[in-house]
Amino acid sequence: MGKVIPLAARTPSLTFDHASDAYLTAHQAAGAWSNGTAVKYRQTLTALGKHLKTTPAATTLSALDTKAGSTHLAAAYATAFGGLAPATRLRHLSSLRAAITWWRTNEGRPRPYGIAIFLAQCPPSQVLSDLR
Repeated sequence: MGKVIPLAARTPSLTFDHASDAYLTAHQAAGAWSNGTAVKYRQTLTALGKHLKTTPAATTLSALDTKAGSTHLAAAYATAFGGLAPATRLRHLSSLRAAITWWRTNEGRPRPYGIAIFLAQCPPSQVLSDLR
């Protein structure tokens, strides 16, 4: 496994909203998604961004590179999607995972530590077990 470089070292002023917009724009402009996929991904990231407005992630995406950032992201996810059907929560989780993967690989940016913790706390298998 490669060395994890904090996001702050690369993009200190990139906010969650800016990162989300860049991700969505890059895929829509390339025609990589159907219109329906773009709408759903935008819904997910917009809802999370709304719930992260009062956290440090509103100022810099690198704030998610901490344990506190993981807690904020988990709380935002639970608030935005916790009351939804398991299959819908899984779709939102998949949208978030795709964005995180793109943020990690775009221009060599690594996966923020806090986001990795959040994803470990909310594995798809857990959401899928709710479907049974």
